Amino acid sequence: MLVVGDLHGDEAAGMRITRRLIAAPHPAGTELMVVPTINPDGLAAGTRGNARGVDFPFDWQPLSGGEYSGTGPLSEPESRAAYRLILRTRPDLTIWFHQPFDLVDRPAGNPFAPRRFSQLIGLPLIRLRGPYPGSATRWQNHRFPQSSALVVELPRRVTPSLIRRGTAAVRTLASELASPALSRGVAL
Repeated sequence: MLVVGDLHGDEAAGMRITRRLIAAPHPAGTELMVVPTINPDGLAAGTRGNARGVDFPFDWQPLSGGEYSGTGPLSEPESRAAYRLILRTRPDLTIWFHQPFDLVDRPAGNPFAPRRFSQLIGLPLIRLRGPYPGSATRWQNHRFPQSSALVVELPRRVTPSLIRRGTAAVRTLASELASPALSRGVAL
């Protein structure tokens, strides 16, 4: 399982969950990779984009308005790093934390992981309108259809209780996915 706490620099609440995950022992029988931020420039500046913009490889297109998609697919070093990490590790499940919509996005494909994570964290499972061009989750779900990548949209204001629930939800889901009995019955 791969967990990314911050993609957009101004949506950093997921990092509070990743810090707790890093500090605790991983659940037995699991491989949990935790990336607190993929956008250190944006985080330092408190901006959505990195120093030049944010993009991702699937269905890339230029964006206008408040978001800049870069000069082309994988134009940004952060995007290339995430791309290489996912290609190298091929996680069974990736959770990308965002803000501020207060929900778990219901992606296309196998509904088990997003439904279960929604139950565990206590956020509603809702399909975000889209598609969002260049989305990391869309790319990953397209490239590795046997796995699952999902977006968890934390609310604007995040309580310590939600951070505890989010951390527990990641750990519980990782354990459940590693369970031989469960993995025989549910394919991602």
